[in-house]
Amino acid sequence: MDDRAVEWLDRQAYGCDGALLGKIVNVYDSSATGGPTWLAIGMGAFGLRTAVVPVLGAVQWGSDVVVAYDRPTILRAPPGDVYVTLEPADEARLLAHYRAHPCRSVHPSRPTDRKHPAP
Repeated sequence: MDDRAVEWLDRQAYGCDGALLGKIVNVYDSSATGGPTWLAIGMGAFGLRTAVVPVLGAVQWGSDVVVAYDRPTILRAPPGDVYVTLEPADEARLLAHYRAHPCRSVHPSRPTDRKHPAP
């Protein structure tokens, strides 16, 4: 887990498939460890849809962040109430989803945005 995740607020996030996901709008801490566990990413037009993605496996890529899951897996994740905190039931559903769809890679692939800087 990357304790620097709180520094990733307002950075662009990419999936491990190189697809642009959106902007990181929040970082949620684990109630058990106190460390950052989840990233909330504003997706879609104007960031109206918020996806919650594990911090585990995410890496900084230049000034952006690449998470360890591809866009289709993230889009299929169950929604959670992410405005204040993640409720234990929401966190359990998200954990089950991401465990059923293991990380394709913990290393970032080159984002599809041709203007993206090299790491």
